[in-house]
Order: sequence, then structure tokens, then C-alpha cells
Amino acid sequence: MKITLNWLKDYVDAGLPQEELLERLSAAGLNIEDRRSLGDDLYVELEVTSNRPDCLSLIGVAREVSALSGKPLVIPTVEYKTSGVKVEDVASVDVLDAGLCPRYTARVIKGVKVGPSPAWMRKRLEAIGLRAVNNIADITNYVLMECGQPLHAFDYDRLNERRIVVRRAKAGETITAIDRKEYELKDDMLVIADAARPVAVAGVMGGLDTEVGDSTTNVLLESAYFEPVSIRRTSRALKLASDSSFRFERGVDWKGVDWASRRAASLMAEISGGEVLESVIDVQGEKPPVVKTSMRFSRLPVILGIDVPADEAVRILKALQFRILSRDAERVEVEVPSHRHDVEREIDLIEEVARHFGYDKFDVEKPISIAVTLPSKEDSIEEEVREMLVANGCNEVVTVPFVGDDPAGRACFWDAEEPLVVRNPVNKREGLLRRSLLPCFLRVKRHNQNHGVADISIFELSRVFLPKRGRKLPEEKRVVGILRDGDFADLKGILESLFAGLHVGERVTYRSSESAVFSQGAVITCGEAVLGQVGMVSDRMVVDYDLRGRPAYAEIDFKALVKEVADVVRYVPLPRFPAVERDLSVIIDAGVPWGKIRECVEGAGIETLREVRFVDLYSGEHLPEGKKSIAFRMIFRREDGTLTGEEATGAVETILERLKTEFKAELRS
Repeated sequence: MKITLNWLKDYVDAGLPQEELLERLSAAGLNIEDRRSLGDDLYVELEVTSNRPDCLSLIGVAREVSALSGKPLVIPTVEYKTSGVKVEDVASVDVLDAGLCPRYTARVIKGVKVGPSPAWMRKRLEAIGLRAVNNIADITNYVLMECGQPLHAFDYDRLNERRIVVRRAKAGETITAIDRKEYELKDDMLVIADAARPVAVAGVMGGLDTEVGDSTTNVLLESAYFEPVSIRRTSRALKLASDSSFRFERGVDWKGVDWASRRAASLMAEISGGEVLESVIDVQGEKPPVVKTSMRFSRLPVILGIDVPADEAVRILKALQFRILSRDAERVEVEVPSHRHDVEREIDLIEEVARHFGYDKFDVEKPISIAVTLPSKEDSIEEEVREMLVANGCNEVVTVPFVGDDPAGRACFWDAEEPLVVRNPVNKREGLLRRSLLPCFLRVKRHNQNHGVADISIFELSRVFLPKRGRKLPEEKRVVGILRDGDFADLKGILESLFAGLHVGERVTYRSSESAVFSQGAVITCGEAVLGQVGMVSDRMVVDYDLRGRPAYAEIDFKALVKEVADVVRYVPLPRFPAVERDLSVIIDAGVPWGKIRECVEGAGIETLREVRFVDLYSGEHLPEGKKSIAFRMIFRREDGTLTGEEATGAVETILERLKTEFKAELRS
């Protein structure tokens, strides 16, 4: 924002030396980017952040100076005589898109004499880098810089049917702007049109056909509020920027629209000799809500680290034009002024108090107490799971929770009702909320193979949505999904590494199961708890997603897994005495899982048994139908001495007898 200090004095006389004034402005957040002497005046360029469009004007800066210095803010009075003719009788305004233009005002000034502006106005505009054009154009620029509200003056007599129509552009329409360049408009751009064609790109730049010139005698003055995002998109699409678009795209003051129009009309009457028609056309849509918020005085020392007296905090807010609605010993409630779009919450009020109380009053040496919290068990395990899966060659992905209505999209490994249907899906082909991560992973798999990545290994820790009977909202279960190209054993190896790292591997078992999701699958349990399922993706899903190769997939209930992980891992000293290893190979029914065999061996009551390891699985030739051979290794050790071979052999015989009793197992020779 470019200002001169003499111009600023029209609105507030701070009574401070120049250096002190600039120093206070910098401390309050308006940093000095440039400055230079202009004889008895000083040109200053201020850095204004995008959330403070209220400071993109002389009055906005003066408002800050008034609060900093305690001196009153002076707003120019607006006075002019009007003719007996009403503006509604000579002009009309139709707003066809109130969403993009919530407010549009029009005044008509007749009998103006276009010519050079007075010397004082030209001097002020040129001092801040604006070229003087003529008195009418200069007045709109002057008021823009004064209050931050963009204006535009049309040559009234060049408007077809004396109509203003605020609408979206039609495809293929063009306009020649006052910069003498032609622009092709798109149908998402807002334009100001007359009865025949666009006469301005709304909020950006006026058109050449209705530009005020030497022959102009009657002016239609526009002051409006345009939707900021629309102006920003139009300005960027056309690569056309102006002082007006710079302010509109950051947001102007709704309540300031009419004041700016009256101010410009009064200057036109005074400088150009025009006559302002009676009343104003003011088309309004939905008004911005009045923002009310409160601030607890007890939060000031907590947030700022210093004590700010309650009376001083209230004084600052009043000086910044916050209207005090109520106040007691604990808090103050305020109505936020319409020009402060950046203030919505208590923390915003605290920032305002801090800026004007003075950061120089903060004790930089005072230690700040920080409460250190340890991560929860769930957070720690989540981090461990991620690290271990990455260490096993998996890449983490983040997927969206919307899936299609197909077998994979309806896949579910948990107790749940039918999937929830999204009322307004982003993609009509993905209108369900997932009950499993599997369909999302199959999309990732297909995307990668279509881009030349043949094999992938991915995981995600995220939520699935499980509708429950009698519950309004679905259960949001956190699960770990893992998909890997390869066979069942590859993914099972990753799971075993994960469970071993969490010290639950010895208690995890896999039980064969049948489902429509897997062609070969197993339920994963840990003790009595069901952790999830693992298997090879079914033929149907391979075809549906046009996959090359069949991936393996596992889904684990993260909360159930966390419950099985011990809160404290207990370590024991290294053994003092050597171990004795014995291998055993038994023939057993094919339906008996390894986990049950291990439980049987560990439950045989052998005190010296320290570990049971799976070694080999065989089924086929030389074995009876319905049988398999399982080989495993047992490690024995005594803590009080060396275990003898005879003791180990006796233990093996005891275990074999238990297997014969429990599963009718036979020793394989």
C-alpha cells in the first residue's frame, strides 16, 4: 500500500515524529518496504498481508495509526445537493448472478465537465504512482486509495437502453478493455453489460466503448461488492490485473460500498460541476453475517506470556472499532467491524491486543513452560508398524474412502451392515463408503501397472466405515491394509516379521477360511482375538480391475492388534548354558493348522522347552490322502545347568505322545 504522510494526516494527526510513527506501524504489522522524501512530504510503501485488505487504503492505515496514537480518526463528511430527478427513472440495474455480485449500486451524475483534475489531487495521485487521466477517472482512483473501495465510471450516454446487467459472460463474447486490448471471455466470468454487450469485466477493468472521455457529460457511477474467488480466477485467466482486482479478490467492506459511491459523487459535483440525481439504485443479495466473538481476559497471559490489563485490552479493541456488546470481570464480547474479514475467533482478538499493546513489552528472557507429553501406546505402535512395513519393502499410500458398487467395493472382513451410499459423490462411479481398504488398493495396483510398474508392495493405516444396526453413525475402524504382488507366503512372511517385531508372533495363528474375496485365505488370530484376514485376491476381482497377476492382501484390525501388544516388554539375561535342538517330523490331518500344533507342543508341560520353530511342510506323493507332513524344531535349555541328551530325548517322546493323543499324529520316518 502506497501512501504519503501528508495525505494520511487528512484522517488522523498522530502528533508523532515521522520515524516514531513508521516504527510503530512496523511493530503493529505494517512493515515499511520503501520510503523516499517528497520535499515537505514523505512517500511510504507498506507491506500489507493478504488477510488485511482493510489496510489497502489511507483510511485503513489511519485507523491503525489512530489506535496506536490514541488520536481520533476523521472520516470525510459527504455532502452534495441532488436534483429532483430520481436515478430509477433514468437507469436500471439487473443482477442475474447474486452469488457472484451480492451488492451493486449505481448513481448518475449529469452535466459533468471532463477536464484535468485540480493540482492537489493530481499531486497526491502521482506521488503514489498513479497517472492522472481526467477529473472523473482521477476521482474514482482517489476514492479507491482513500477508502479501499473500487469504483467505475461509465459514460452514461453510451450505455444501450441505459441499462446495467450484471451477468456471466456468454461463450465467445469479447471485450476491448480500457488498456486497448481485446479479451475473449469465458462463461464462468462475471461481466457488467448493458442491453447489448459487455461493458466491463466485473471487478477487473472497464471497457473502452463506455470509457469516460472529453465528450462525456453524464456519468453512471458503479460501486459494488464482488465475490473474491470469482475475481481472482477471472484476473488470472485473462492475465489482467488492476488496483481494483487486487482489492476485490481479497475482499472489500460490504458496508463501505455506499459510502464510497457517495464520496465520489460529492467530489464529482464539486470538481466537475455535475449534478447528482436523487437516491441510488442499490441491489442487494444475501448480506454477510455479523460476526460476534468473545475474549477471556485469563487467556491473555496464557497465550502471550505477559499480563495485559483488562481495561487496556478493551481500550485497544474499541480503538480498532470493535463494538463492545458486553463485558464482565472474566470476558468481553464484541461485534467485529465489517471491514475486518480476518477476525473470527478469540485468538484473533488476542492477536489484535498484542499488536497494539506492543511486542516491545514482551519479556524475551522469561522462560516459556512447555508441557511435554509422551506418545500414547497406540501412537507408538502406529509408528512402529509404519517403520517395520517400510523396512520390509512396502510403500505407504493414502487413498480416498469412496469406492464403486462392485464385488471389491462391497468387500468387508468385519461385522457390518450394507455399505453407506454417498448422497453427492464426487465420482458417480464411486458412490459407496468403503468397508475395506482392498478396493482402494486394487485401484492403486491398476494405476501402477498402467504406468509400467509391474510389482508393488503397499500399505495404509486408515479408516473403514462399518454401518451397525441401531447406530446412526457408522463405526470408524482403523485397519492396516497390505497388498503385495507375489504369492501367499510372501505376504505371510511380512506379517510374521511385523508380529515378531511387536512381540506377539508366538501367539499368532493362521486358520484357513473360505470367502468371496480370496481364492486362498486365512483368518489371523492372536490367542482368542481375531486380528484380520490374509489371502490371494479372487479371480473375479483380478478380472474386474484388469490386473496382470494376482496380488496377496491382508487387513488387520489395528485396535485389536494394539490390545495384544504388551505394555512393557520384559527382557531376560543371555543364557548361561547351551541349548539342545531336536527336530520332529509328523504326519497329521491336512486340516490341522500349524498354530494348533505349536500350541499343543508348548502345552505339553516341558519346563525346559524354550522355543518351537516351523521348518517344513510337505503334502503329496508317499503320503496318504488327506494327510500332510510337518517338520518343526524344538529348542531345550535348563537355567541351572547343562541339559543332557537323555533329558531332551525324553521331552521329545512326551511331546510326540501328546501329538498322537491330540491329533492322531504319526512319526514320519
